[in-house]
Amino acid sequence: MTKESAKPGLRRLLTIAAVTALVVLAAVLVDRAVRNPPCRDGAAALAVVEQKVLPGLEGLSAGEGHALEAGERETLGGSGYYPVAVFLEEGEPPFLTVYVRAKDSRPFVRDGSTGQLIPWGE
Repeated sequence: MTKESAKPGLRRLLTIAAVTALVVLAAVLVDRAVRNPPCRDGAAALAVVEQKVLPGLEGLSAGEGHALEAGERETLGGSGYYPVAVFLEEGEPPFLTVYVRAKDSRPFVRDGSTGQLIPWGE
């Protein structure tokens, strides 16, 4: 085999590797966008809390024994968040405040000791 006959095979292999890498990257980005779409308003933030947070809280089921209220978008640490106040009873202080990140609809709560936002369920 000569040096020139090996080049087309190498180019073909590099092309296949590059196309494969692009397809995998596109699949990861699409999966991420489908699982965590942007949160565009307070109503979307309420839906995130009902779907992702409330099922993990014992004694709270969707629509029973609590109220949800979404606040105006806030910027915390360079990212936009919608605070959702979870109330057990009307007139009482919030039982839990969940911060829904606008760019990917991920719920966060404040760490009681540091005050930093941590992902819900971690």
